[in-house]
Amino acid sequence: MIIRNVEATDLTSLSVDTMGQTLRGKVIADKVTGEPLGIAGVLHTEPFYAFSMMTDELREYPKAIVKFMREFSSFLQQHYEAVYAIPAGYEINSRGCLEMIGFRYLYSDMNYGDVYRWSSSLPS
Repeated sequence: MIIRNVEATDLTSLSVDTMGQTLRGKVIADKVTGEPLGIAGVLHTEPFYAFSMMTDELREYPKAIVKFMREFSSFLQQHYEAVYAIPAGYEINSRGCLEMIGFRYLYSDMNYGDVYRWSSSLPS
């Protein structure tokens, strides 16, 4: 697997809808085919909003996922001061993954659920 910056074609391949917003992030891809298997990015909304998604194929490689999330954490540290995220209810490890890369529970919202915040000033 290789980890690289997101390219426009990755969004189409992974069916990511940016809702018309600018996006920056990382992709984990098959080393041979270059096919993206997962994405972790930040939508440039107000405030900045982090998201990730992965294919079923990537789920078979938990060590690669951990490495990918650590790379995304470094990416956040290099480019942002604060980013928010809402854990996906359908992903069993969503909260744990957010916490592993430095997001901390902030509050619960009636419409969106639990809101997490990552900050460059918080210890990871």
